[in-house]
Amino acid sequence: MAAAAEALFPELARVLFYQDAAKDVRDVQIKLTENLKKAIIPLVQKRAEDILKVVALGRQPLPEEEKMAAKQAIEDVLIPAKIIAKREPLLNYIDLDSDIDKINKFAEQQAKQIIIAFNKYGNEGMLKVIKETLGVEDLLQLPGVKTKLRETGAPKADWGRVVLAVIYKNATTRGWWARATKKVVNRIREEIWRELVPNHIKAVSSDSLTTSQAVDRRAEEWAKDHVAVREKDGRLMTLPTPKDKAKKEQAERITAAFGLGHAAKELGYTPRFITITCPAHMHMMTTAGGSYKQNPSYDGTTPKQAMEWINTGWSQSRAAFEKAEIEIIWERVVEPHRDGTPHVHMLAFSKEENWEQIEEILRDRFEAGKETGNDRYKRGVAVEVPKAGIFGAVLYINAYLNKISTGSGISKKEHNRYRAWYRQYGIRAYAFSGRKATVWRLCRSMGPIPGASREAQEAAQKGDWWSFFKAANKTGLQPLKEDVIGEELGGYVCTRKRIIGLTDAAGNIITKAKWVLRKIADVEAERAHAKAREDINARVMELEFKEQVKSHLLQLLQKGQGGDPGNPAGGFWELKEGQTPQKTAPPDPRKDPEGWQKWCEEIDPAVGF
Repeated sequence: MAAAAEALFPELARVLFYQDAAKDVRDVQIKLTENLKKAIIPLVQKRAEDILKVVALGRQPLPEEEKMAAKQAIEDVLIPAKIIAKREPLLNYIDLDSDIDKINKFAEQQAKQIIIAFNKYGNEGMLKVIKETLGVEDLLQLPGVKTKLRETGAPKADWGRVVLAVIYKNATTRGWWARATKKVVNRIREEIWRELVPNHIKAVSSDSLTTSQAVDRRAEEWAKDHVAVREKDGRLMTLPTPKDKAKKEQAERITAAFGLGHAAKELGYTPRFITITCPAHMHMMTTAGGSYKQNPSYDGTTPKQAMEWINTGWSQSRAAFEKAEIEIIWERVVEPHRDGTPHVHMLAFSKEENWEQIEEILRDRFEAGKETGNDRYKRGVAVEVPKAGIFGAVLYINAYLNKISTGSGISKKEHNRYRAWYRQYGIRAYAFSGRKATVWRLCRSMGPIPGASREAQEAAQKGDWWSFFKAANKTGLQPLKEDVIGEELGGYVCTRKRIIGLTDAAGNIITKAKWVLRKIADVEAERAHAKAREDINARVMELEFKEQVKSHLLQLLQKGQGGDPGNPAGGFWELKEGQTPQKTAPPDPRKDPEGWQKWCEEIDPAVGF
């Protein structure tokens, strides 16, 4: 067909090639995910169809520049994927569409490979395998390394030795390789979406959304299959699902927001809405000109890097506030733009005379001064005065809190994308000043706290965040921690802190109950086993009791007294000269051992057991 078409229309052969170019997407050195194929292939096919219409109608021969443009359109789709494949060595070992089973199998192979490489070539061999597989140059970025390094408390001079020990400990296990592989695959996959089809991004790619939803499903299934068991008395407590956790977080955040409002009212502070937006060069897409399109000035900044830029600016701003002796209380919510770039909504309170200086500091730290341009000045940092007062402003920020917590006010799909975005880039959705969330939760869940700290606990249990905060600060209420000794790595012993209760400045201590997470099936099996043993023991005691009564009656019969040996538990007939036989019921020796002994003695003191 292609030859015949070429004879009629030389350009048509090229068009057919363009139509089939979608197949090349599947053989582009990496296996793309189904979601990514769905996004890429229409771009190629649409371009081919446009060219086909021109040629088939015969209106004009296909211009050379049009053919070149069509070919370039396809290459624009394929070349970035090839570049990514070359720069990511992990794609030589595993595909982007690999499922959990494939990743676990690969992880098991790599753990064995590390042992072999280490035994043959030492640390160099081990690091070579890791770098050639994961493509990580900075060893501190490997999963778990920073945490273990912090637990050892090793001085910086010994970090090299400790890091190598930590990596060997981790990299010889399948679980570590599985986590590291999934982390790299998720990053590569999102980069491909952002480079190849950025207009299809809605906060995150469809692949990241699918992955996040799968994580939530597994978490929900795990919560339903497990239970918390209190060590002290075996009490059971069901575990919260992701939806339950979201509702709890929503309640805590709203309580804290109203607490900040009460604090501002008591301190005489005035509110401001602050919106912080990243510079234009950090945005992958733009709406300049009215249409949603790729931003020509985009410098490749990822959402994670953009959030780090915001965090750095806010940290510097707070340091400047402290230096200028400006007191400010605040809470903030982070949201994504459509292209995934983060922006911040903040409600802050301070004295009215401080706000001009606060705004100057923010504009300086976030590059939104007048000298940076009118657009950046207007959009980079916006500081607005709420029209509805303190608690009107609190209600306004609560709308954002509800949105990020439970999806109130937005569609379920959009909320799922928010959750996927926070998870993909490790972005904290919410934060507020003077945070004491751990102490708050412990106060609400533990028994009575002795001493003056009881006031803080009562306020927490009533949901009065501001009164709780003041009382907790007054008494120095804080988490009580103990050291948990772990393994030795690089000559240093890993020690981590574990919260075991609360303590205050007066030395009052209250420890929390210890709970153990277990499978519901295991707990039910153990309880069924214990019940079976209890039933067996009860039956044995019952048989022993009947045998004792029967033996007793037989001895009485030998002395001229009588009863029914075949039914000893049914009672006893006293046969005494000159008296009518009377039936008496013997007490249960398990429940009333003294009554049982007395009954025996009354029948015949000479007979004992």
